[in-house]
Amino acid sequence: MTAALAIPSCCPEVLVLRHGQTEWNAAGRLQGHLDSPLTEKGLRQARRQHELLQPYDLTGFRFITSPQGRARKTAEIALAGLATQIETSSELMEIGMGAWAGATRAEIAQERMIGLQDLGQIQFYDWAPGGEGTARLYERCAAFL
Repeated sequence: MTAALAIPSCCPEVLVLRHGQTEWNAAGRLQGHLDSPLTEKGLRQARRQHELLQPYDLTGFRFITSPQGRARKTAEIALAGLATQIETSSELMEIGMGAWAGATRAEIAQERMIGLQDLGQIQFYDWAPGGEGTARLYERCAAFL
């Protein structure tokens, strides 16, 4: 039995996959434009994505990933035998963290002399010295879409 994608006709068909867990994800480090390799769990997650994509007819889809190693590796595993070509786009890169790339949230909170809970979910991205900021990230994603 083949599964069908239920996508509203108003919208282009887009499937979004996240990269598998990396060593820095496991350690709680923010990667930004830096990179760390996939963990064993991350490799299993990519293989699971491959299994989940098997029932879908992906004929006519373009496959585009961030140029970052973690995303490329995940895409290669998830799309093995399903995609003949995987493109890259820098517009899909993770938000630039500037001087905070590689730091943990706890280290950032300590540097700013605030409680960890005061970092919030996303607003601290706008505080990163030399970082990209959320406004630029949103512009980049909108340009891609």
